[in-house]
Amino acid sequence: PFLATSGLELEYLLNAATNLMDLHSAPVATRMTLDVLQARFLNSKGGKFLVVGGEVGGGIMAGQCAAMAEVSHPDVVKRCDFAYMRKKKKSSGTLQQLEAPNHITQRTSQSEPLRA
Repeated sequence: PFLATSGLELEYLLNAATNLMDLHSAPVATRMTLDVLQARFLNSKGGKFLVVGGEVGGGIMAGQCAAMAEVSHPDVVKRCDFAYMRKKKKSSGTLQQLEAPNHITQRTSQSEPLRA
């Protein structure tokens, strides 16, 4: 068994960060993620989606999706923005918790709602 950061004991562990840096599995996992995103969320009518990846594995995946979407899933690019969310706000630099293009990070409570 494996122990998660949350303290939960897991029967198995998929080390996403390691798999997403493998030259053979990373493109396959990224295209599969974009396929699921497209089929599950983008078939509905509506506005843009914000795809947010959490610390390490999720952040790597969001970055890889952002990099590959233009090439393999151009329709996803039209409807999605991509971001990385830290567990805690940075203590230096931008002091942000969310790393994304400025049109995302400069949103306020008055901004139009965005699905994530």
